[in-house]
Amino acid sequence: MSQPFRPAARSLFSHLVFSRPVLVTLLCSAVWLCPPRAQPAAKPPESAAPVPLEPAPPASPLLQPDGTVIFRLAMPNAAKVELHLDGTKDPFPMAKGSDGAWSVTVPKLASQYYSYSFKVDGTDLLDPHNVTLKTSFFSTQNIFLVAGQPPMPWEAAKVPRGVVHHHYYRSKIVGINSEYYVYTPPNFDPGSTQKYPVLYLLHGYSDDPSAWTAMAKANVILDNPIGSREGQADDRSDATRIRNHGGDCPGMEYLERPRIGSPQLQQVLRRPSSGSHASGETAVPALG
Repeated sequence: MSQPFRPAARSLFSHLVFSRPVLVTLLCSAVWLCPPRAQPAAKPPESAAPVPLEPAPPASPLLQPDGTVIFRLAMPNAAKVELHLDGTKDPFPMAKGSDGAWSVTVPKLASQYYSYSFKVDGTDLLDPHNVTLKTSFFSTQNIFLVAGQPPMPWEAAKVPRGVVHHHYYRSKIVGINSEYYVYTPPNFDPGSTQKYPVLYLLHGYSDDPSAWTAMAKANVILDNPIGSREGQADDRSDATRIRNHGGDCPGMEYLERPRIGSPQLQQVLRRPSSGSHASGETAVPALG
């Protein structure tokens, strides 16, 4: 038989039941007396960009309507800054402005591509705001174009463009890894049986194989007449434009030097290039 309900337990239960209004009142009072919780501040809208965007720097160099060219270089801690410009005998001294940037204005230049670099306290530096470069075995320089009116043959026109192919090979004669470039005209079809004459170009002493396309723009000089005529370029006239724009060429006699000429004559000129469809006919009897 179950034990009778204990008086002590009954007394505690009665005390809790009858004192509930007091407990509720005390709890409500505690909530009312507590200050309201501060609401979190609204977050500013986040940018969709992964990092804060900065305004793009001005183009460099700055070509002026009167044909002069302004060069600038921010180098506030430098003591001496010079501009070395292609085709000029002496460097141009640059002046420091109140903002710490060095500048110089070069007189009007003829329509052409030019290479340049800065010399800061005796150290050669590139223009950080010009990503167009010319490489050589001696140095790397920036490039800029002074456009012509009307446009010159080496300025890209709105015509179909050809393709420049970059090839690498191992020269067993000289014992080095070397390279060369092959240009194919607009609308060139590798599956066609059409044959094309070939113009061979040899770069200068200090340049690397990219010079004829990076600086002399040989591919652009050929693209413009081919694309505008929608046919074949005039081999000899277009080759003459390339050679005149690129400077004097040494000719075939340069290839008679054994360690210079043999790799080109035996491995490159006689090497079949896949898809080139060379006819064996040369556009000019020399290399530029």
